[in-house]
Amino acid sequence: PKVNFERSSTRVLSTVWVDGQKVTTNPKSVQQKHIEVGVQAFATMILEVGTVHADPHAGNMIITRDNKVCLLDFGMVISVPESHRKAWAKLVVDLVGMDHEAVLQDLIDLGFFPPDCPRAEILPVMSKIWRQLVECGSDIRKRKAAVN
Repeated sequence: PKVNFERSSTRVLSTVWVDGQKVTTNPKSVQQKHIEVGVQAFATMILEVGTVHADPHAGNMIITRDNKVCLLDFGMVISVPESHRKAWAKLVVDLVGMDHEAVLQDLIDLGFFPPDCPRAEILPVMSKIWRQLVECGSDIRKRKAAVN
């Protein structure tokens, strides 16, 4: 949605109202073109812009009356340094693709784990967590339950 700068500040983002239907209300309204737009939008955020919506679940997406995708709730946004952008994109692809060995290597490349980390010990534990987190999506209650 377009930003209403007069009513926004560094802590509050105000946008114009957008009519539409939440994807959670009518999942069948999602078409292939909506998925393609979403993938393209997030690839652009990660690879080109470096500012990424960090809470992209179905409750934060609507299909507008003119059949476009609208992303809502920019309360969680991350900055991706230029030097990390391709690695972050690869991490997302590997995580969604459930290639957990590649995910671990991506996290090593990004500095989350040291290169000499005990992969044989980390991989079984982290694979379980990553699988559950992907299955939970952005539902914070499900995520908390999955890791407890």
